[in-house]
Amino acid sequence: MTKLVFIFSCLLAFGANAGLIVNTTDFIDESNLTHFNGFEGFSNTFKSGKNYYEEDGIQVRQIFAQPGNDIALGFSLEGERSWYPNGGDYGYTEITMASGAEFTALEFLFLGPNLNNLAVHYSLWNDGQVVFEGALDIGKKERGVLGFEGGGFDQLFVRSGHRAASIFDRSSNGLNIDSIQVISATPTPVPEPSSIAILALGLVAIRLWKVNSVHQ
Repeated sequence: MTKLVFIFSCLLAFGANAGLIVNTTDFIDESNLTHFNGFEGFSNTFKSGKNYYEEDGIQVRQIFAQPGNDIALGFSLEGERSWYPNGGDYGYTEITMASGAEFTALEFLFLGPNLNNLAVHYSLWNDGQVVFEGALDIGKKERGVLGFEGGGFDQLFVRSGHRAASIFDRSSNGLNIDSIQVISATPTPVPEPSSIAILALGLVAIRLWKVNSVHQ
């Protein structure tokens, strides 16, 4: 396999994202993963566009797919099926958790198109803001692993393209992915309105008790 070489990897945020690490080897221990998507639950084609394919809580969709070019069985990397834009497209793949939770770690298998001078481009987002992006140089029909650990992101965009391409430039894409492994952070539950009201009443009661105690 052609040696994987980083073209560029730019950290765009600090704090929690400062520790984000890009991996090109399998790094998630199966005993620790919380979700797995092997694309084994759909038929030979899956409609592109607004439709999400969801398996074990992991959502995947193809954005800006070509009309009529649906997601196909493709060249399976593991198991019987994988995620591949049939005939290629000018879009990219989005990966999120159905729960909206952040990823603590994520990795997947990939197969590049039958072309030279390509890269796998990736862009990680959190709450609608880009936090990390870069690209990985790949060879013709190269197979590999790409993953991210360190948390701080809830959305991944990924695609293949020439080395000077970017995620959103609408140039040619033909990336095949499979076996998405995830360690997901538990989403913080939002209190129900009734719980908030009870809490507020409790705080008011405590305040009144303290005031009353001072004046006694």
